[in-house]
Amino acid sequence: MINTDNKSTRYCIDTDSWINLPRNYPIKVFDGLWNNIELLINEGRIYSPREVFRELEKKDDEIHKWIKVRKSILIKNPDNDCLQIAYEIINKFNLVDPLSNKSYADPYVISLAVQQKRILNEVNVCVVSQETRAGGGAKQVKIPNVCDHYKIECLKLVDLFQRENWKF
Repeated sequence: MINTDNKSTRYCIDTDSWINLPRNYPIKVFDGLWNNIELLINEGRIYSPREVFRELEKKDDEIHKWIKVRKSILIKNPDNDCLQIAYEIINKFNLVDPLSNKSYADPYVISLAVQQKRILNEVNVCVVSQETRAGGGAKQVKIPNVCDHYKIECLKLVDLFQRENWKF
């Protein structure tokens, strides 16, 4: 059974959600939203793996700078357990292109959520990604498909806002 007590829910945020956050909800317009996100970061309820930060570094834009200030409490370095889960995901699912030079945070986002769910046991851990599930005929699976396999809830940003009962 999924624990829907929003005070215990943890959110592992994917790169695309961080990128879309200032695009769709600019700080100058939605300062209350950003204050709420900051609060969840300080409570340790929002985090991302190091690979997400590496993807964001490539652009060095507003969100990268915002996250860089909060890096010490927001970004988690993978330990051996998390790396093992990521390798399992990479080997089991067609989530990354092994011939590409692009960095891919997707398996690490999911592996961090899986690891945190195992460690925290009774706490609901969700992945936040703007991706949608790949259809039955698709060659490449998406984050929500892999989350389904690991019984990890996958939310969009707006779902996180609703889960936290935020109103603006």
